[in-house]
Amino acid sequence: MALQEFKARHNSDAQGNPAGGTSEATGILIEWQNGPLGKLGTTERKEPNGAFVETVIAIAKDRIEYYQKAAGGKFSCSENAKAIEHLQHALNVLGTRTKKREMAGVEGTHGQRPGEEGSGLAAAPSTPESRAEETQGQAAQDAASAGAEAGAGEQGSDASSRSEN
Repeated sequence: MALQEFKARHNSDAQGNPAGGTSEATGILIEWQNGPLGKLGTTERKEPNGAFVETVIAIAKDRIEYYQKAAGGKFSCSENAKAIEHLQHALNVLGTRTKKREMAGVEGTHGQRPGEEGSGLAAAPSTPESRAEETQGQAAQDAASAGAEAGAGEQGSDASSRSEN
């Protein structure tokens, strides 16, 4: 299976926080949420100006669920069921993250939960120079393995990915 080539632009603000961007491939153009939705000192929220990762995951899950039912289940298979299970797990984990951020009073902000220093996988802090750099990445999928290595760019950079058998 060939993974479609895609291009991604991940923007950062002056503090290195996520600040929107775009991801695109044939038939897809995602404009990511730019900035937090919380209004400092209130419980009010701003209107979204872009897509959330959770929404994109839910859309992919919905499409695979459609495949399971289309043409009387003609395309239904255990691999689709497993993909649906994993996408639902991703949504559950991200939902738990949101609930914990709400309880800590930092949801909708760039604030960090007390005692949560991250996973250790965070990128090094970006600088205006690194945000301006454009890098290209590629992904390759090994036919013998079910996993794919995805290419990623620095914050504020472009990334593209293509996978071929």
